[in-house]
Amino acid sequence: MQALRAAGAPDIGIANSHGPTWPASTDPADQEAAGFYDLLLNRLFAEPVLLGAYPEGVGELMPGTWSPI
Repeated sequence: MQALRAAGAPDIGIANSHGPTWPASTDPADQEAAGFYDLLLNRLFAEPVLLGAYPEGVGELMPGTWSPI
């Protein structure tokens, strides 16, 4: 952000595309898949901005070394 502002960009923001997520059925596998999709589509981007932290458990799903912000 500092480099963008130094280059004259007065307004800096993000553009996310969120959407509702529903399981296809009451089957536990569908419930789990919908929760994972919601995590990747919505919560992974919204929670750090709105809540100041990544969703709980997301670090274990990602490869490599992870630490919360």
